Amino acid sequence: IKSNMAAQLHSIKQTIENNGEDVVSALYQLNTLLEYYTREEVIKAAEIISVQLLFDFLTSSDEELVEVCCGVLGKIFKALEPREVCLYRDYIELGLQHPFERVRQTCLDTLASLIGDPNVQEMVTTSTVFHLVTQSVGDPSLKCANVTSSILFNLTKQKKCSDDALAVELRGIMQKDSVVRCRVYELAAKIAVTDDTHLASLTSILVGMVQELGGDDVLVQLNCIEMLILLMESSGGRQFLENHGVIAKLHILLAVDLAMMYIPGALKFFGYMSSLKGADVESLCSQYPGFLHTTLDAIHHPEEDATWGVAVDTLGILGSLLPGRKALKMSSSRLEDALRQLGRLIREGRSDVRVRSMHTLYTILSCPDDSQESRRLLTVVLPQPVVTLLSIARQPFPDLHMGALSVILCLAQSHWGQQEIKVVPGFIEYLLDRRTETERPGKELKYDIVHTLVSSSTAELEFGSSVFVKLRKYDREGPFFVGETTSVAFQEI
Repeated sequence: IKSNMAAQLHSIKQTIENNGEDVVSALYQLNTLLEYYTREEVIKAAEIISVQLLFDFLTSSDEELVEVCCGVLGKIFKALEPREVCLYRDYIELGLQHPFERVRQTCLDTLASLIGDPNVQEMVTTSTVFHLVTQSVGDPSLKCANVTSSILFNLTKQKKCSDDALAVELRGIMQKDSVVRCRVYELAAKIAVTDDTHLASLTSILVGMVQELGGDDVLVQLNCIEMLILLMESSGGRQFLENHGVIAKLHILLAVDLAMMYIPGALKFFGYMSSLKGADVESLCSQYPGFLHTTLDAIHHPEEDATWGVAVDTLGILGSLLPGRKALKMSSSRLEDALRQLGRLIREGRSDVRVRSMHTLYTILSCPDDSQESRRLLTVVLPQPVVTLLSIARQPFPDLHMGALSVILCLAQSHWGQQEIKVVPGFIEYLLDRRTETERPGKELKYDIVHTLVSSSTAELEFGSSVFVKLRKYDREGPFFVGETTSVAFQEI
């Protein structure tokens, strides 16, 4: 370390050791210096200053002193080797119990950043530290609780801690209050889907989460619905949901007095389940008709932002899957009404509603191997689809413009879509006019439409040779081609 730097550090150390009124200023100065030091210089600085001395300041009731001291310790811990950090285990244990949030946060952040190291894993999984870390799931600070959950998730994912010990600790802190209980449920669900052995060890906690659906705390119920969705990410989790009748419980919630509160979460659950590979969507909808009816009815109420948003996304999921389309036909009259409403919202809704509705239409049209039904569904939504989409694409609102072009791109991918495009006067001229796009995303999306047409085996026959030559020229020139401009020179007289 350079002599002038060493002199500065020794001066700061002397001030700190004297513990006078300038100690806070000295620590601020040290904190600033460490910002610009290399890792090696930070380690040397730690040797000069003495980390133990810094830890001693954490017992102060002066919050500003503790705050700046945490900043210094955080930078030093980042520079030290993990095994060196473990030498301060006793101080870390005290820090995890500290009344000031910043101290607890510093200790937890340090452990989280090093949790992949075997030395740190061994330290964290010893009884005292492990107990203090798991207790931090119930920390009053959400930041501390989230970091703790990350530490425990990574430990279990790497199979570095006992599932049974973790379950015992988590069950103990669940009694604190409903907020902590929900944190435990979320952590348990995330861990359970990583491995069936974790799922088995945490079953008692997960069963408690399912039982909350029959409770009287609506906020807890809403949180639990969201967390039950996490369990669908593994086959073991899905089996757990089936074994404990979760689908039937959620279906019942769609018909209770406070159904409007449960509908967004319940529809999200059913929609996610429908999107899973191999899902028997037809049986799901026939066995739980309230799911389909609620989804289609909610399309008519865009003023209910949360419910409508989930419903319109769910409609897109169902419409993009062959089994989903079969299920939708079970409520054909409701489906037709919902699709017509979707078209009205595309034409006349609020800007955000129009964009999301077009995205749903795009999703529906992306269903493979069912072109005849796709064409029928499109004309129910928009009787003159390309005319409407072209009108929206010409509007000076980027989100609407891009939404309309995205649906047009979907049409360009099919022969029947090309037939719809062909009959609209002015569409090809608009497509070939590069002046309509001033931003990169628009240029790229319009190029994608042209490239899709040029790459199609049916476009040349459909549009004719003269148009196809122009499309191919556009495609060769790329998305960002700028034509020559005429310049006029003025000669000075």
